[in-house]
Amino acid sequence: ERVINSQVLRALAQLQQDPEGSIRCNTTICLGKISASLPQATRDKVLLPAFTRSLLDPFPPGRIAALMSLTVTMQYYSGTDVARKVLPSVGMCALDAEREVRLKAVECLKSALARLESESAKMSDDLPLSGGGVVQAPTISESGVMGWAATAATASLSKKLWGVAEGDSMGKGDAGLAKTKAASEAGAVGSSSAGGGGDSSSRPKLGEAAAPGDGWGDETDMLAEWAAPAKSGKKNEKDDF
Repeated sequence: ERVINSQVLRALAQLQQDPEGSIRCNTTICLGKISASLPQATRDKVLLPAFTRSLLDPFPPGRIAALMSLTVTMQYYSGTDVARKVLPSVGMCALDAEREVRLKAVECLKSALARLESESAKMSDDLPLSGGGVVQAPTISESGVMGWAATAATASLSKKLWGVAEGDSMGKGDAGLAKTKAASEAGAVGSSSAGGGGDSSSRPKLGEAAAPGDGWGDETDMLAEWAAPAKSGKKNEKDDF
């Protein structure tokens, strides 16, 4: 194990980055063949990163070798790794420009789906919670669905009916208000014309003196009477001094 980890895997990691495409391809094939001899901890750390990196190899045989190695070693991966790492990486190769790469990608995807089906069959129907109990799918009764639908239809219909009635009442109210306003304006015009004639005949014209007792000169006389005592008071003060 020490030799594999310290020497073999280190040499394979260097060869996987070789500039020659055929060397990279043979390195991927070799890693897939010795995968059964690797410890589980080593497989978990080495295989998936190495094969997913080879899926991006510009050399088409290198990508084919990575897909074939993933298909052969699918049993060594957990269901979570297959769902999160294998499927997204291999899915891109299903649309590769090379036909052979696409065929191998589809085969690898089928193998991955079969692995997920087996993992899903092992799981229980109800997922346990950390605090106890199980997660169950919510159930909706038929009566509840029908009641919700009837409530929604009634609300929509009543909204339409009340909206029409409210619009009619507002229209009638606006018409009545307009008639009342017109009548009040007509009455105001008539009263002003009638009152204006009497006032104009009784008021004196500009430049004419007000007739005695007509009320227009009373204010002047009242002011004169208010001023008279003040003058008389000042006169008396002067006399005292």
